[in-house]
Amino acid sequence: MGNVNGVKNENAFKRFVFTKTQVEAAKLWAQGFTLAQISENLGVKYTSQLSRALSDFHKVAPYLRQAVQELSNVGYFLKLHKSKFEGFKAALDAEEQLASLGKWPLSFRSLPWGYVLEEDRSIKIDSEKRPTLERAFKACADGGIPDKVAKELGIPRYVIRNILKNEIYKGNIRFRGKIHHFEHLRVVDDETWNRAKDALMGGPRPPPPFGFKWAGKELVPDEQKIEKLRLMFKLRAQGKGCPEIARIIGVHHMVVYRSLKNPFYKERGIISPEAWDAIQKVKIGSKELMKRLQERYVQKIKEENKAKILLYLKSAGPSTLMEIQKAVNLSKTCVADHLKKLKKLGLADKESKRKGRWYLTPNISKSQF
Repeated sequence: MGNVNGVKNENAFKRFVFTKTQVEAAKLWAQGFTLAQISENLGVKYTSQLSRALSDFHKVAPYLRQAVQELSNVGYFLKLHKSKFEGFKAALDAEEQLASLGKWPLSFRSLPWGYVLEEDRSIKIDSEKRPTLERAFKACADGGIPDKVAKELGIPRYVIRNILKNEIYKGNIRFRGKIHHFEHLRVVDDETWNRAKDALMGGPRPPPPFGFKWAGKELVPDEQKIEKLRLMFKLRAQGKGCPEIARIIGVHHMVVYRSLKNPFYKERGIISPEAWDAIQKVKIGSKELMKRLQERYVQKIKEENKAKILLYLKSAGPSTLMEIQKAVNLSKTCVADHLKKLKKLGLADKESKRKGRWYLTPNISKSQF
């Protein structure tokens, strides 16, 4: 390094050049990696090239270490950080001065939608977009859903969300915690702005309960579904299960399950408290449930492979797995899987022997199959 006291140094004004790849290679080398491993890790084609790069860096490293120690001792890094901070603070002060004068302190890309930027960085409302802004605020203030309003006005959803939470539309430029008011930047009055913002702060609305729909901020009965809802409770009171009710009224069984447990319908008078309590006590016994499952399953499998197995067992009587397989023309694995499911449902069973024969259980009567 050069000596400030005038002592001659052969390294005075000498440039020490190194690359980021050399630094990464030196770090891996210090951890014990071989040249081949380092080459593969850094994507260097030839190990000879990597070897030369490391050799050059080994010559530079001692000077770098000495320079960092000397600079740290005299407070170089603290001063460097301080000078950068002072420059950053000066830039912020200049931007705050612009905001206090009603001028846009940030970049053009961050300019709020519906405003235009003049050459002196002053801003004004875009006359072509002002009607759209006023309609957006009025619609949301009256209970409209922001995303739906954006679609109707032909603007992106993220734009209307930024509009509803930006105070500039009521004449305020907020910068570094300070508010600067300029009436010429106002698009709507404070009351409309606050009511429109409430529509956004509420977040996305949850799906309405089955049989109801959103009308603004209120839940109102859906005439197309409310009769299905009443039929749902009526069928449950008769002891029918959720899958059966779902099949009758044409909805998913989870819709039935959630609706039957939702006290919302009792509170809205769709069902009386007494009837609600009675329905909550309806329990389907395991035997009755199994019977219904068997009936449904038999009805469903008439056109499936399992029906072939049941028909064969009914006509041929007790049969081995191989005999069933040949008769129904299915793979052994497929037949075995079907037989296990039939056994689980109580429709077929197997003799206790290791290679026992399969037979129909008494659960399948002539009326069933």
